Amino acid sequence: MLPKVSVVTVTYNCAGEVEATLKSVLDQDYPNLEYLVVDGGSTDGTVDIIRKYAEQISWFVSEPDRGIYDAMNKALRLASGGWCAFMNAGDCYASNDAISCLFSSVTPESPLRVIYGNTLYRYADGTSSLHPTASLEELPTVISRYQPYCHQAVFYQIADKSDCLYDLRYRYAADYDVACRYWHRYGIAAYRYVPVTVCLYKAYEGLSSHPENLYRLQRELLRIKLRRRRNIVEIARDILWLVRHRSLSKTPRR
Repeated sequence: MLPKVSVVTVTYNCAGEVEATLKSVLDQDYPNLEYLVVDGGSTDGTVDIIRKYAEQISWFVSEPDRGIYDAMNKALRLASGGWCAFMNAGDCYASNDAISCLFSSVTPESPLRVIYGNTLYRYADGTSSLHPTASLEELPTVISRYQPYCHQAVFYQIADKSDCLYDLRYRYAADYDVACRYWHRYGIAAYRYVPVTVCLYKAYEGLSSHPENLYRLQRELLRIKLRRRRNIVEIARDILWLVRHRSLSKTPRR
């Protein structure tokens, strides 16, 4: 029997793109899927679109929250699957069998904790490019530097919910903190990389994709590396980058 998988979508005032995301999840052929949608109190018609699919959604709420990671934690605490992934508004699965491809040989008794694949990045000018993520051989090096896989292309095992709850001290890089947490607790033996394209990622207009937020993102990455005692060379490189780009710290936050 395939393990139960929970997919979460977080939304806020995204009426123009939420339906494509909903359909990409609901059209998955994976037979043991739970779908949770958390809206931050949208006022632009997003909620009306979500309610069109109410019978196919396992759990839905629309209420104010403290940001995207708070909304994601809300869903995580309620998720009943053994595994969880996030496909937030604006992003989609690359195919109807994306989840099945990742879990085709995984059982509920599997020792795996992290399963991930590749991502197709979509840009504002209409172009796209395939981003193969770090292989298992590359993972130890990459994770000491940055997020080793796209957040929409990874599934985490959540038998222990504390593994995956997002630290709200980080506004831009809480997903990297979770990646480091799994790596520190379980090591490479708990990881599986499947070389398939899992998702289509909107690589613009996101919170951390704005150029003016880059400095804040890099500062948070440094804090996480210091806390997790990551590679000292990477820590020194981050400090040097922050010094060189200090002027970005004065740009307004969106």
